[in-house]
Amino acid sequence: MILESYEMSLKRRFFTKRLNDAGVQYSRCGKKLQELEYEQLKQEWIHLQYNQIDVENSENVWF
Repeated sequence: MILESYEMSLKRRFFTKRLNDAGVQYSRCGKKLQELEYEQLKQEWIHLQYNQIDVENSENVWF
C-alpha cells in the first residue's frame, strides 16, 4: 500500500466526515466510504450536494 500524503489524508477525512454527517455510510456503488479514493469521495460529495438543491426555490431557478 502506498502511503498517502498528509494533505491527501486531510482531504479524504474532510469528505468522509461531511458525508457521515449527512448520514451517508456507503457509496452509490455499495462500498464503505473508508474504502474509497479521494476522487471517489469527492464525487459522492458532489452527488449529495446536487441532490439537496431545492429546484422549487426561486433562488435556484436557472432561467
